[in-house]
Amino acid sequence: MAIEAGALIQSPDAGSTWQDRTATGPRDTHQLWIHAAAPDRLYSAAGDGYFESRDSGKTWQQFEEGLQHRYVWSVAVDAGDPDNIILSSAASPRHSHYRPAESHLYRRVAGSPWEELHKGLPDPAGRHTAVLGAHPSQPGTFFAAWEDAVHRSTDGGESWQSLDVRWPMDACINEICELAVVETD
Repeated sequence: MAIEAGALIQSPDAGSTWQDRTATGPRDTHQLWIHAAAPDRLYSAAGDGYFESRDSGKTWQQFEEGLQHRYVWSVAVDAGDPDNIILSSAASPRHSHYRPAESHLYRRVAGSPWEELHKGLPDPAGRHTAVLGAHPSQPGTFFAAWEDAVHRSTDGGESWQSLDVRWPMDACINEICELAVVETD
């Protein structure tokens, strides 16, 4: 379970008792991801950076090589490859949620350094941090939603295309908090 602003707690017994975060774990988890092919591996997008655990949260390691913007808001992992990771980040909470907003998308593959993504994406300036998702049954397919736009990548995050999505008239900027990817016929 992730709790915004102060904790990453876990329950070893389906919720009867809870344990506080470990000393090496993230302090401010915004989003936590678990991959079906690697169930002991946890991915944390946190205000204090990007973290991974490979032992169900007992120990954590930060992976920030190449990551220039370390206030991490969202993370998504390729359905077909638990080593293909996309994240959204900003320089600070202010740049993530307020004006002047400026957010960035990064990709990391198999332990390589983070690489900032640009191909097919709008300019980071003026954008709040994106909420990310991965298609559950189409390997290499990711989605990024922010402001008035949704973008999709079908090549593992290398390039992106804008989707024609119509938001409700009363939708407000920076209110997207979750993104669900659903298959339809």
